[in-house]
Amino acid sequence: MTLGLADDLDDLMGDFEQEEDINTTIVDVVQEKESWITLSGDYTFSTAYNYDKAATIEGLSRLRNTLNLTLDMEFSKNWKSKVEMKALGDPVYELRDISGFTETLEEEQEFKEAYIQGTMGNFDLKIGRQITVWGKSDNIRITDVINPLDNREIGMVDIENLRLPVNTSKLSYFAGDYAFKVAVIHEARIQKEAAVGSEFFPSSIFPPAFVIPSVIDPESDKDSAQYTTSIDGTFSGWDISFYAAKVLDQRWHLENSNTIRTYTPITMSGFALNIASGSWIFKTESALLDDLRYNTTTQEKRRLDSLVGIEYSGVKDVTTSLEVANRHIFDYEAQMLSAPDYVRKNEMQTALRSSYTFDHDNATLTYLATVTGYEFQDGGFQRFWLDYDYSDTIKLTTGFIDYFGGEKPYLEAISVNDRLFFDFKYSF
Repeated sequence: MTLGLADDLDDLMGDFEQEEDINTTIVDVVQEKESWITLSGDYTFSTAYNYDKAATIEGLSRLRNTLNLTLDMEFSKNWKSKVEMKALGDPVYELRDISGFTETLEEEQEFKEAYIQGTMGNFDLKIGRQITVWGKSDNIRITDVINPLDNREIGMVDIENLRLPVNTSKLSYFAGDYAFKVAVIHEARIQKEAAVGSEFFPSSIFPPAFVIPSVIDPESDKDSAQYTTSIDGTFSGWDISFYAAKVLDQRWHLENSNTIRTYTPITMSGFALNIASGSWIFKTESALLDDLRYNTTTQEKRRLDSLVGIEYSGVKDVTTSLEVANRHIFDYEAQMLSAPDYVRKNEMQTALRSSYTFDHDNATLTYLATVTGYEFQDGGFQRFWLDYDYSDTIKLTTGFIDYFGGEKPYLEAISVNDRLFFDFKYSF
């Protein structure tokens, strides 16, 4: 009797458990169907104060409000889409009566990344506005030539947050340790630069009689299409990539009797290598650029850009890296050192970065210094800042940037832009 009663109870409870399993399954299916589309975003308030009394634009230089919205859609296991939108406004320009600039950060709305991506066996197809990162360096661009940058506030933001997406059709094929990728870039997009006459594009860098002409944006049509291809190999302890591309040069040059500034295509071939050994990472990159146009010569030039770097993380919670790059111009002409080019035959750039993470990984202190010239004579900047995750949704950032001048007119001119900055970011 007792055993029979126990069996009956087990059978009865089993029915309840089965019903519970069915209900759970129904809930999971409903949640899965509801989660095919996700809306997320963040709001950032950012302010900065220029404490250099010799500055052309003194004091408060930013009261920026930025809203980012991201729409993620998962149509199936193999197909998904992403759309990012950005809107910003900064009343500091009106409050300080800063007028006459055609390109400021006073107000802006734009689509950022917006693409559809799908997997078909070993193939991956990605179409739309996207960012493609080439190379191994975190601080200096060598082979990373595909996406233009937002250069309106030099030194204030890391490269990873400066890239501007471009309309691209990219096909990737994966085979074991290798990835083969080809892409066509349909959008002839150029860098964002500061307004002529502003604190990050001072007119004083050019001779008094020099008139800075307007920029003529290249047309985005079938004749201006850009092409890229790469091969990536990832192995135990090391990885290597080979690149080739025809893309827009992101340095402007003068045309039409020096009455316009424009951008033209260049070709690039190069490679990047990473080797990990214990707490060390060794990296190197090299890129050969052809069809470069300058303003002080009519001859197109070739340039070899090379980088070596090392990263060490053997000290607990501390990561330090050092990268050194050189850009060598073939068939260099002495007048290229004059305005408006200001380029040397060999230009060296050094970047030192060190970060310390503490408070259970909630806080990170980072120092970054970038200097140009073999004897550091051309100028640069150093930035020191603290990132603090106050909560899962709130992040605070504060720090300062110090620009130092040198023999390069541009870096000398912006050396008065030293500032304190603070950001409040709320994610939802």
